[in-house]
Amino acid sequence: MTDSLSFGAWAKQRRAALNLPPASVAAQVGCALVTLRKIEADARRPSLEIAERLARCLLLPHEDQRTFVQVARGNLSADHLPPPTYVATEAASTAAAAPPQVAAQLFGRADDLAAISALLADPTVRMVTLTGPPGIGKTRLALALAAALTAQFPDGIWFVDLTLISAAELVMAHTAQVLGLGALPPALVVSKLAELLDGRRCLLILDNAEHVLAAAPQLALLLQQTSQLKLLVTSRELLRLSAEHVYLVSTLALPAVAARPSLAQLAQSPAVALFAARAQARQRTFALSSANIAAVVAICAQLDGLPLAIELAATRIVLFAPDVLLAHLAPCLPLLTRGASDRPARQQTLRHALDWSYGLLTDGEQRLFACLGVFHGPFTLAAVVDVAASIGLTQLDSLETLTGLVEKSLVAVDTACSPPRYRLLEPIREYASELLVADDTAPLVWEYCCRHYLAQAQQAAVQLQGPEQQRWMQALAADHPNIIAVLVWLEQRGEIERSAEFAGALWWFWLASGRTIEGRPWLERAFACKERLPRSLEVEIICGLGFLCLSQGDVANTGTLFTQALALAQAEQNLWLCCMAWIGLGRTAGICGDQEGEAAAFNSALRLARRAGYPLGIAWSLSQLTRIAVERGDFSTAQQLGPEAVAIFRALGNQIGLVSILVVLGHVLLASDIAQAQALFEQSFDIYTELGHGSGMCWALRGLGAVAEQRGDLARARQLYEASLVRAYAIQEYQTISAVTQKLAELRALDS
Repeated sequence: MTDSLSFGAWAKQRRAALNLPPASVAAQVGCALVTLRKIEADARRPSLEIAERLARCLLLPHEDQRTFVQVARGNLSADHLPPPTYVATEAASTAAAAPPQVAAQLFGRADDLAAISALLADPTVRMVTLTGPPGIGKTRLALALAAALTAQFPDGIWFVDLTLISAAELVMAHTAQVLGLGALPPALVVSKLAELLDGRRCLLILDNAEHVLAAAPQLALLLQQTSQLKLLVTSRELLRLSAEHVYLVSTLALPAVAARPSLAQLAQSPAVALFAARAQARQRTFALSSANIAAVVAICAQLDGLPLAIELAATRIVLFAPDVLLAHLAPCLPLLTRGASDRPARQQTLRHALDWSYGLLTDGEQRLFACLGVFHGPFTLAAVVDVAASIGLTQLDSLETLTGLVEKSLVAVDTACSPPRYRLLEPIREYASELLVADDTAPLVWEYCCRHYLAQAQQAAVQLQGPEQQRWMQALAADHPNIIAVLVWLEQRGEIERSAEFAGALWWFWLASGRTIEGRPWLERAFACKERLPRSLEVEIICGLGFLCLSQGDVANTGTLFTQALALAQAEQNLWLCCMAWIGLGRTAGICGDQEGEAAAFNSALRLARRAGYPLGIAWSLSQLTRIAVERGDFSTAQQLGPEAVAIFRALGNQIGLVSILVVLGHVLLASDIAQAQALFEQSFDIYTELGHGSGMCWALRGLGAVAEQRGDLARARQLYEASLVRAYAIQEYQTISAVTQKLAELRALDS
């Protein structure tokens, strides 16, 4: 006890004994240096929050911290405190302080637990770092490992919460306290820890190390001075030690809804199971059902499987049914609050967790992170470089800064793509977007983003007809969320002309990929203002709108549209659109039952293309004439026309055209060579799948259904027709819907 010191004098002597500079202590407790000096001079009482932080900063044992706060607030005299210069002279109990217990069931982490346990069991592995974005569940996973590995570490497992300190130089001293060594001079702390731990099979868990990375050399020294100690670190950024083995903690798995799983299968999905468990903890009557499962799955998908976000969303079940909650999740951050009060403050709302991470970024990283809020889906390095130019970053600056954001777990990278693609989990993207909105540079960032994707779309419009078709289809599919976001931005600014430039460049992609539902409104908006557009763009808009209407079975105005497009294309001498307009007129006539008009239009397209020596126009015209020959049962004509189209498409490297004619020829072979017909349909389905061609996948499945029907396997035929129908409804491919519905009706008639 001390009976002569005031609180301020005690605190000052304690700080001096620990060799802590005043400025460092002031920064750690969150007050001005002049405020700390007033506290040490007894000219001011610290607030409750500052007193609690000061107790931790001065390395008081946990059992003395409450007394310290009471003395600081004037509720007790300073003689209740131990001498300010006391230092532990011998180790306390060598038994490990029990890590906190995992309060709730862990979902979807069995594979992670097994993999990390195997790493820690490897004699050559001394240190494992669990890394990942905020809210991914690194701490929860570490605690689960502590509970599971007691037999593997018989000499003890310690859990050190590094969020209790704010400076790297305090890491080892804080660790010494947790291990029962009390307060030690900085020069002795590593050697004393090594003396305690050497020769013992034990595990030291250091939780949340991202803000104290400068302590890494001391951790390396501790490992060097001990023979069996192992470290398990959780951090949003790596410590970059040679002994470090990295384990990236991923988001929770989402159900594969495309496979049409049952309610029981959906309920077993880790993300869905976590939501259900947390919802039931708040509302005992909650249960997954056929009525709410779709909304719950959509909520988990909206939150990208991020555990903390799912937990926080589930707490709102007392206010909203799942479908209403889903509607409120755009934006999601305002709703993701009210976490458990026994969790760290930064984990009680997702925004606090993100604030913590954002505060650890450099100025350049903060600026680029805000810029990334412009992206609404995966993005390439080229896109980042173009967008970052808006805030003055060079290509090299952009690469280095983006690398820093990846290393700090705020940006994920998929290296399996070529080129690699980056993305932000949706809650993180929303946070970045808020930062961007609040920044004066936001309009310029969006402008540079718009230029990048418009240039890409215009280049793709040409490349989609050649040998690079597949690569460009995949690139546009990956970038489509970003393109739509740019279109929305242009619409909000009233920039109809530039929005029309996007629509004119993208209509073929929208048609080929089955995105007619998304694409048609943008073409209709541009069409409504066509008088303001250049003639070359106007004809693209009219022709594209006509084909998207055709795909959806809406032929009320397509005849007029294609007639207008033909006149404009002829005036512009645009062979491609002249041929497409004739083909559109032919398709319209065919749907309306005008067989003579259909054939006449396709023949007009063929004559035009042959006169002009335009191979692509020839191939598409022949493809359409082959199709109508098959539909009329004129297989002889089909076999005469089809091979020429195949040869041209192959020579041009046009996969979409090639596979479309292969599907048609597959129907020709149904009566003569069913095995070859099946091979063509299977090959077509695979190519369409690689291209992401939604309509084509419907056509190939329909052909495979016809193969099964021809072989008498009606059950298999029904499955394939139904699969085609499901896909067709998803993309509103009404011509397929009509044809397949008729086939299913015929099969039902056979059954009856």
